[in-house]
Amino acid sequence: MNELEQFRKQLATEQEAHQKTVANLKYQVALDILVTNISTAFIEAQPKNMKNEIGRALQMVGEFADVDYSYAIFFSHDGSQTDSVIEWCRAGIIPCTQELDEQLRAMLSWFMEEITEHSVLMIPQMTTEIAKTSISIEHIKSLLVVPLVQRGQIAGLIGLESFREEKTWEKEKKIMTLLKIVGNIFVQALNRQQAEEELQQQELIMVQQARHAQMGEMISMIAHQWRQPLSTISTIAGNMIVQQEIGTMEPDDSKSHLEKIIGHTQFLSNTINDFRNFFSTKKKVDFVFLTELLQSTLAIIGKSLENKNIQVEQHSTIEVKISTYANELMQVFLNILKNAQDAIMEHQIKEGKIQIRMYQEGSHQIVEILDNAGGIPDDVMENLFIPYFTTKDELNGTGLGLYMSKTIVEKHLKGILVAENEGAGAKFSIQLPMNALSYEEPVANEK
Repeated sequence: MNELEQFRKQLATEQEAHQKTVANLKYQVALDILVTNISTAFIEAQPKNMKNEIGRALQMVGEFADVDYSYAIFFSHDGSQTDSVIEWCRAGIIPCTQELDEQLRAMLSWFMEEITEHSVLMIPQMTTEIAKTSISIEHIKSLLVVPLVQRGQIAGLIGLESFREEKTWEKEKKIMTLLKIVGNIFVQALNRQQAEEELQQQELIMVQQARHAQMGEMISMIAHQWRQPLSTISTIAGNMIVQQEIGTMEPDDSKSHLEKIIGHTQFLSNTINDFRNFFSTKKKVDFVFLTELLQSTLAIIGKSLENKNIQVEQHSTIEVKISTYANELMQVFLNILKNAQDAIMEHQIKEGKIQIRMYQEGSHQIVEILDNAGGIPDDVMENLFIPYFTTKDELNGTGLGLYMSKTIVEKHLKGILVAENEGAGAKFSIQLPMNALSYEEPVANEK
């Protein structure tokens, strides 16, 4: 072999090595990008969308690994049974795990035995390996399964299967690492979903506790609202009896008395509707004026404020409606107004006053509620929205009202609730986005 031929051979070898290095680098870069994209998707995903994100991730991994089927199997907390199966199949492949038949159950049992012993199940020639067992599977050529580990226990499996061709799993050894990384992402995502669901459940319980605690106050407010109309109805009825007995009842007098009674009974009926709406468990988005919600709230607590000689001043420049959960926002208004009332009474303010300002600022509507009860001490301010924190005695406070209000405004209504001292008292500011919640026009019933 002359020097030229030797040079050409060496050059070809170097070119082949270079091409292989470039290919490996491209493969590694593509793998890194895949992991980054999957991680980013799960960071941004909402808890309710976790299963959809897992399905999309399985598709991305399956297509990257050039297999026909990818899946994640999750076990129950005690590991005794399959909790859920999420899968992706290449076009033309029939999903295998929609129903956990006996064949799949046998495979799962075999998976667990092998994985427990080897920590990963990687089989290039499935037909040869499966012949050692009593399982009859003809369509799987190659298989790669990695356990999902949670707190030291196997919480599920993530796997790839090839039906068209056998995989050597040499190049795919990086796929095994990929499966472990993606499996860990799945576990962390499900942990976050479970934690957030438990937190939401706990918040729901606290909201319900706060609503129940308000029922006693509501009964007192109903009494205040009903006392004067009932007294007036009784007086009118008594006058009618006297007029009839002495013969001075004129037809016009009778009509006038009855109209007044009807007016007062309508007021009582409206009061019941206000309270019933307040405690309604239906959660639907309403398209309303904030001023209307405030008036509905004052219809509940207004008489109580009046009886305590607390003056309410209102000023609003809002001229457009907002999409919001009306009942929940009324509950926030009521909590803040009730706190202002209690603070004024506790500090024995002779001329109690509550100011309510409403205005629009950009794409938000702002509600500010101010009192003249002297303000909130610094040590109380920093704990104001912490659950079960209260400065009242056990009979008058649960410590849930303001916590619940902040939860409603910021988590349910997508707004902001803050408290600060201003002037002669405290100021609570509620900032609500006008279009954060979708409102659907009710469909009229066809006749």
